[in-house]
Amino acid sequence: MNYRYGWLSLINSAPICICDFISVSNLTQGANIAFGNVISNTDFNTPTGGTWVASPISINSAPSIICLNPNSGDNTIMVASSINMKVQMANLNAPPPLKGLVFLIGNPAGRYDYENQIPINLGASNYTYCEVSLLENSVKPGSTYGTIPSIDFDRTKGPFTGVQSLNLMFTGYFGQLDLGIRLESTTNQSSLYGLKAIILPPEL
Repeated sequence: MNYRYGWLSLINSAPICICDFISVSNLTQGANIAFGNVISNTDFNTPTGGTWVASPISINSAPSIICLNPNSGDNTIMVASSINMKVQMANLNAPPPLKGLVFLIGNPAGRYDYENQIPINLGASNYTYCEVSLLENSVKPGSTYGTIPSIDFDRTKGPFTGVQSLNLMFTGYFGQLDLGIRLESTTNQSSLYGLKAIILPPEL
């Protein structure tokens, strides 16, 4: 019998580029905006201290969407308001395994109307950098050059701590997407948070 799948297949497969799903991202705390840049990362899949520590991240409050294209003529402002009113995007009282499940809004291919704002709490510690990639990329060996594509938030805006708004725009993709948020503390401790997202179309 030829068992081709399972973990052996996953850990020997090529990484998937996060930019196939996310077109714009930033990490915001008040007036401090750390814009995201796609990089070829050499350590997204490798904890600095040799082992992963528990992630401090939690969903602080329900996500919301904002309309970035109010003059499109497609009632995008009304659609955004309607979604924010009708769609429960997170359940902070859910059992622990489901607290990281969020329902977000995507854009059709070629459209850039809606951005998701996800309030996340990093806790009281300071983190030198924060990155986002697909969660499964954290167990892959990387590309031919050993790299993983990830979104790296402007490190000059750090250290990162407390409640931040993780802003994500999805374009050309709807369905389930498991994101991994990697933090590196100022004491060289690496953690990974699994954000399970269901990307919905803006109009059903």
